[in-house]
Amino acid sequence: MACIVQMQRRSIEELRPEIPAWPRHHLSRFKRLPYPRFRLRKTGQLYFYGTSVGIGPCAGIQGMNIGVLGLRPPGIAIKHDEKNALFKSEYFVLLRPLTLTQSRIMQKKSSIRYTHEVELLHCPRLDFGNKTVAFVFEQTGRKAYYVWI
Repeated sequence: MACIVQMQRRSIEELRPEIPAWPRHHLSRFKRLPYPRFRLRKTGQLYFYGTSVGIGPCAGIQGMNIGVLGLRPPGIAIKHDEKNALFKSEYFVLLRPLTLTQSRIMQKKSSIRYTHEVELLHCPRLDFGNKTVAFVFEQTGRKAYYVWI
């Protein structure tokens, strides 16, 4: 199990050099953290898959949280502890499995048959509602790949 988490974390960390800041300072106006929603600016809803936390010897970036989102339901329910970890995230990625065709194309380019892709997301704005906040993301095109074992 540790290998799976490590490979995903390493691919997420590859995206670190170009971290776009997100406007988390706007959250300070809340006494309680608002309920988060996620969406891509052009295509719609995103689902929360979890927070990758940089702990242990497998993390190249110690103590850095990274929010992991996806296009397919279901996401996971965001409880209080998860919400705290999420709002401390340094950046966010979009996780998606590659199709068989995409995986074969990647294999021809790199001789590795990757199974998953993570893409760096940029959050230029937060939309505030009554007790909620919507993270509005844009895709950056910065991607990393890994093999799900």
